[in-house]
Amino acid sequence: MISSITPEMIALHWICLSFARKTPSCCSKTFLSASIRSISDSVSTNYDAFKDYSIYGNEESILICGDGDLSFGARLSETLRDSRPNVKIIASVLESEQSHNQTFRDSEKNIGAIRESGNEVVFGIDATRLDTYFPNQHFNRIQWNFPHWKGKTNNKRNRSLMNDFFRSSSPLLSDHGQVHLALLDHQGGMRAESTSEWKSSWLTAQYAGDHDLLLTHHLDFDPFYNLSAYQFRDRPFFTGNSRRNTSHVHIYTKGGSKEIIPKEIEMYSSFTLYLSLPSALPTAANHQMDQLDDIWTIEEILDIKFIEEMVKSHVPDGIRPEVKLYRILRSPDCVDKWTVMEYNVAFFGESKAINMHLANKVKSAIEDHVQIMTKGTRRGGWPASNVIPSSVYRARGWF
Repeated sequence: MISSITPEMIALHWICLSFARKTPSCCSKTFLSASIRSISDSVSTNYDAFKDYSIYGNEESILICGDGDLSFGARLSETLRDSRPNVKIIASVLESEQSHNQTFRDSEKNIGAIRESGNEVVFGIDATRLDTYFPNQHFNRIQWNFPHWKGKTNNKRNRSLMNDFFRSSSPLLSDHGQVHLALLDHQGGMRAESTSEWKSSWLTAQYAGDHDLLLTHHLDFDPFYNLSAYQFRDRPFFTGNSRRNTSHVHIYTKGGSKEIIPKEIEMYSSFTLYLSLPSALPTAANHQMDQLDDIWTIEEILDIKFIEEMVKSHVPDGIRPEVKLYRILRSPDCVDKWTVMEYNVAFFGESKAINMHLANKVKSAIEDHVQIMTKGTRRGGWPASNVIPSSVYRARGWF
């Protein structure tokens, strides 16, 4: 019964739970970091631009954006002409045809290769306004390799570029269509081990989630074509062997995946959930106990499995919640005061894109439920956190 539970028992219960939570963290930080890298490496595979990565294997149309000297489009066209002749390709660049011919020495050769393969080249296409150029078309794949703002390195402008690209490309994707985006490691940020490291990236997975695009693949990429167009000149740029300069292709699928994606590339948002505990002293008046009949008991509030089930009841399909014990706050005067249990709640996008709008919507529903089922619980004063990679979650030792 509730009246038999004392504050000392609550404290003892909490100590036991805290010990159980902290026991796995006995490994050193160095070992943990090494484990994170080995996990990430073990699931990493190479990107094959000629492969159909779509959910239903029905890729028949590809739009290439910002294709430099058009050598990527030329290689893709020549190869798919023989292996997948049903695929139609549109290769696009920002420059006019005249400007492109004047800038790139292989311009005319690559244009010819694409057109001879039965595909199309279009000029003057701004990848942040694709919906204005192709209003009545849909594509199974929209690809942009190594996008960059037209000026010197500027994270703010490159983030804006990515957000505008996702905004304009998402409506052009067919059902479960995909965006293939090649980035250097530090630009994509999917192996960040701290919030600050993630914030120094271009935040692409976060912006993609805002436009209903789920990161379903994060693959090593070894460019097989001419990396030109450095600062809009016929000048090569290089990827490297260092972690910062290795390149990856991020594949974003519209509307989510029919399968659960690897934990290593899930994005998540989190918040702190507060639950007030009823005063549990044996001296509590009977009428006070009667008032507790329709609200959660101390045993339920202290039971992480019970809280997990409550949280799950508010989470949509495709989002995986995780609940962790955080701490208990207790007033020095336990006779008339309420103690507060705090849990960390995280939402992971395992087959559906998570974004702050969705995270805050679910957070609000959970807190509404808690308001009804507890007495005196305050709402969290902050919204759900920004969406960040699960690599940060692992680096903190929460997995």
